[in-house]
Amino acid sequence: VVVAVYTVEGCGGGNNWASLLGVFSEEAGRVVQYALPDPPGFVVESARVDKGVIEVSGLDYAPNDGRCCPSLHVGARYRITGRTVSPQP
Repeated sequence: VVVAVYTVEGCGGGNNWASLLGVFSEEAGRVVQYALPDPPGFVVESARVDKGVIEVSGLDYAPNDGRCCPSLHVGARYRITGRTVSPQP
């Protein structure tokens, strides 16, 4: 299992981008992406895996933040069980 944090940038200029979390594995020579039932709703900066638990950290927008500059430090946890990724309290 591979956990990746990646950024997707929009076309045509502007401030249209997203930083996402992906969980992947290789099965029979093909890359399979696991569905996240409740993906992070914030700008993902980093992720680490420890004993089947993915700890994600990043930034979210405070009420007065501009689109360019989220300022709230937030996190989420997910458990990998087989081919399933689920939120971990």
